[in-house]
Amino acid sequence: MTGTGIVREREPGITGAVMVFVSLAGVVCGMTLLFLAMRSVMEIGGSCGSDGVHVGVRPCPRGIPLATVGGILGGVVSLMVYIGATVKYGAPTWVWLAWPALFLSLGWNFLEFGLDPPGEEGLVWGWLVCGVVFLPMGGIPLVLAAKPIARSILPIGGGGPEAGNAVSRPRREPAVLVEPTYDPQPATAAPARGSGVVEALERLSALRESGALTEAEFDAAKERVLGGGA
Repeated sequence: MTGTGIVREREPGITGAVMVFVSLAGVVCGMTLLFLAMRSVMEIGGSCGSDGVHVGVRPCPRGIPLATVGGILGGVVSLMVYIGATVKYGAPTWVWLAWPALFLSLGWNFLEFGLDPPGEEGLVWGWLVCGVVFLPMGGIPLVLAAKPIARSILPIGGGGPEAGNAVSRPRREPAVLVEPTYDPQPATAAPARGSGVVEALERLSALRESGALTEAEFDAAKERVLGGGA
């Protein structure tokens, strides 16, 4: 985490990319050598020997022992390196595809040569049984993972890489036009001015009679009340 609080993802770089590519290529080459070596042996009957000890066993084609051993050991070592590189550099890993690739390729060889064995008529049931067993062992995991693989590569069903980072937007409701209405408040009735004038004159008359106002003061106040000054 940096000083600003932002977590930066580690990038593989050129070294990591080269290690991942080379190790993955090693896995593919190992499986290819094993696949081709198996076919070469099955073309001569399915067994061979070149050490001079076995009697009645066909000699192995040239380079087959080295291809078989190199394919197995090289593929396993390359697979371990590939796993370590993907973990170290944070690269996407496809290591689980090694299982379907191995069993589907070997199962195909068993099934093909079991149905059409070279130099023989009929079926080779031993190879067919192996093919029937190997093909589901590699095919079933691949079928089960087909949907997640498609979602990780293609934007199917909103499962693409952009879907996880998408920000949900608030739903906009359609605007509804409402016609304004005018509801005037009832006017409060103003107090009658005449009643106030009468009350003021009565008070002035009472003050004059009590001697509180002189006649001149009474007349002046009366004029102001009648003139609207009060």
